[in-house]
Amino acid sequence: MVGLRVTAFVLILAAAFSVEARRSESAIKWVLYHGSESPPDNAIVAGFQRLDGVEVSSYVGRVWMNSIGAIVPAVVAQWEQYWAYAALRGHTIREVTTFEVAVLDNSSSASVQWVPSAGGVPEGAVRVGVTSDNEYLFSCRVLDLDLSDPNPNVGQKRMMTPGALAGGKCYIEFWGNSLEYPTYEVLVIKD
Repeated sequence: MVGLRVTAFVLILAAAFSVEARRSESAIKWVLYHGSESPPDNAIVAGFQRLDGVEVSSYVGRVWMNSIGAIVPAVVAQWEQYWAYAALRGHTIREVTTFEVAVLDNSSSASVQWVPSAGGVPEGAVRVGVTSDNEYLFSCRVLDLDLSDPNPNVGQKRMMTPGALAGGKCYIEFWGNSLEYPTYEVLVIKD
């Protein structure tokens, strides 16, 4: 059953993006991963989590969100193993073990960077996902100093958390909740 879902996920991703978009964003490749594997060295770092005083990198990913029929930008983070988490307009998906990770194509001269934005999509933004209505989704990230773990023994965390940019807002998943932010940074390709 997992193999069938993975095959369907890959076919949907292939059909979702035009040849033109794939050509313009060829600096990034998408690699299918499972939670037990570590992302490669050229995986695109999206942010960090500071847990128990240790800073842990998180990566740009994407998942199939069956509940809304969309390919959604995700955060890939390590907690015992690697998991993908995503949120979009009130919907969330947690602890996904089969996902794609964005990696920089070593043969490309292009690079990526995070560009500040508020309510818009900057030029060169990378198309990461798509909704059932053919709305493109982009990878965004937010720095949040106020996220608090529900576990009272953990306390406050400071995180740079990636999410999904749609409709001028960056949506992130946090403990099963879909949080939205009007200001954010967007993943863009620079030649």
